[in-house]
Amino acid sequence: NIETLPKDIIIVGSSAGYNWSKYSDIDLHLLMDFSEINDDADLLKNYFNAKKITWTAQHNITIRGYEVELYVQPTDEQNASDGVYSLVKNEWLQIPKAKDTRLNKKLITHQAAKVINLIDKYIISFLVTLCQSMEDDLRNSL
Repeated sequence: NIETLPKDIIIVGSSAGYNWSKYSDIDLHLLMDFSEINDDADLLKNYFNAKKITWTAQHNITIRGYEVELYVQPTDEQNASDGVYSLVKNEWLQIPKAKDTRLNKKLITHQAAKVINLIDKYIISFLVTLCQSMEDDLRNSL
């Protein structure tokens, strides 16, 4: 039995950032100080992952219709998430930053033109090869 309580419960991932969509789940991490439980961090990671799989198979947790993905995270493990929200402290630990998502139409047009020209070259090359082959076949049939 593990009697150590989580140091924090955080929300990370797309639901804590600007890349959320209607298909997102809620990534709920329980921050645990593994050193308070056992010195073998790999053993604990494997243990908690096995427990998570079993627990998830037996429970269907959703918040407002969104699936909740649980993870036991060591306190010394860094998140790759843009945003981190603490449910225990009721505050942002890492405020997500919106990224500039404006399209560069000039660059897109330039890149598209390069692709179109390349496709045109391949089509012309293919047609030339096809015509030469047909010409050879016609000459050989006479």
